[in-house]
Amino acid sequence: MIVIASQLLATFSCVAAQFFASGVVVSQGLALILLPYRLRTVLRSAIEIYALMILVWAILSWVRDKTGFVRDLYRFLDTCVEPFVSIFRRFIPSAGGMDFSSVVAMVVLQVIVGLL
Repeated sequence: MIVIASQLLATFSCVAAQFFASGVVVSQGLALILLPYRLRTVLRSAIEIYALMILVWAILSWVRDKTGFVRDLYRFLDTCVEPFVSIFRRFIPSAGGMDFSSVVAMVVLQVIVGLL
């Protein structure tokens, strides 16, 4: 669980830094009230985008001839998604040549979104 949390923290630290640097919060009093809500909203959005990246990565893994843009997109998604999905691949064996670790990773992300 600590590894999952550290992967999520590393993935979304850039999003949080951009949120705080954007100057969205006007006053300190308003910041104290809106910060938890806005932070939850940013985290939810970032997690949902990451889950979408996992889905696109899984679909692209079925494409045989990856050329041009598709190859570049797959490589980018592979660098972003593989470290997180590999956590679940260690515990979930493939069934009939099918790897369900990406599905479990997306379910875990949706559970985290539900808890926020």
